Amino acid sequence: MKTLNNISILLFSILSMLAVSCQKDEIGNNDVPENYGQLSLQSVGIDDEIQVIGTKAFGMDAGTFKVELKSNPTNDYPLDTTIVFDSFAEMQKKDFIVLPVGTYTVKAYSRDKVEGGVFDSPYFYGENNNVVILEKKITTVPAITCTFQSVAVDIKLTTSFNLLFEDSYLMKVINGKGKECTFTKENNGQVIYFDDVDGGLKLEYTVKAKDLSNAYPTRTKELTKKGQAPAPNDYYIVEFTGENPDTKAL
Repeated sequence: MKTLNNISILLFSILSMLAVSCQKDEIGNNDVPENYGQLSLQSVGIDDEIQVIGTKAFGMDAGTFKVELKSNPTNDYPLDTTIVFDSFAEMQKKDFIVLPVGTYTVKAYSRDKVEGGVFDSPYFYGENNNVVILEKKITTVPAITCTFQSVAVDIKLTTSFNLLFEDSYLMKVINGKGKECTFTKENNGQVIYFDDVDGGLKLEYTVKAKDLSNAYPTRTKELTKKGQAPAPNDYYIVEFTGENPDTKAL
C-alpha cells in the first residue's frame, strides 16, 4: 500500500505541474491575435571546434550577434515577414516574439558579409530553417549554433625578418573578384578575414632588404590547403622570415 500511495502522490504531482504549465501558456497567449503565434529563442552559441583555433582567440560575444527571423512563404501561409534584431541581447529583452503562423528561418550572425577583406572581424553564422509557428502556441528554439565562416589570413613577421628588412613592406591579400586588403606595418598583429573566397585567395607582397637600395620585385603566392582552394573555416598562417613567406593552412 505504501508503494501505491507513493505512486499516486507522484502522478498527482506530475499532473499538477502539467496543469500549471498549460495555464501559463494560456495566459501568455491571451493577447495573441488569430493566425499568430509566439517564438522564443533561448540562446545563440559559438562552435568552439574551429580547427585548432579556439573560440577565445576570436574574442567573440554571441550577445552582440544579429538575429534575423524570415518567413518561408507558401500557398497556405503567403505572408512575407522579416524581422531583424541588431543583437541577440536586444532580442532577449522580449520574452516572446509574436509572428504570423508559418515556417521561418532563424539566422544568427556576427556581422553582415562583405566582399573584401576586413581586419580582426571574423564572420560567424548559424541558422535553423524549419521553425514552425503555430496559432496561439509558443515555439521554443533552444539554440542557434554559429560556426566560423570566414577564411583567415594571419601574417606574422619574425624577429629575423624585422632585423633584415625595412618596415616599408607592402602586402595585399586578394580574392577571386579582385577585392583586396592591404597589410602594412600599421596592421602588424592583426588578422585578415575574407568572407568571399570564390576564385581563390592570393598574397601579393613587396619587401626591401636593409642592405639593398631597391626593393625586391613584387611577388605573388597562391594560398591553398593541400592543393585545394580556400574554403570557409580555413585559417592560414603566413610567416615571413626572409624575402619569401612560409605558409601553413589549419
